Amino acid sequence: MTDNDTVVAELWKHRLEKHPNGMPYGVENFETFYVIEREAEITTEDGYVIPLNASHFYSFNGGFGDTWKTLQPSMEMFVVN
Repeated sequence: MTDNDTVVAELWKHRLEKHPNGMPYGVENFETFYVIEREAEITTEDGYVIPLNASHFYSFNGGFGDTWKTLQPSMEMFVVN
């Protein structure tokens, strides 16, 4: 958890085997991340799929959330404010 004056940056690695059917993903404040390698996807409640590809940045506002599914072992660098 962060407050409005705090910024947290972290490297996150995720393996497909850990949550093969996806896992809940939610953003409390504002989150930006860069996919370093491999790929994943976020599926919204209404079924829209957001592909998360290597070498791309993604940003989401607080309140956004749905299901994160890792398609290949992946690594992301994220910043949360």
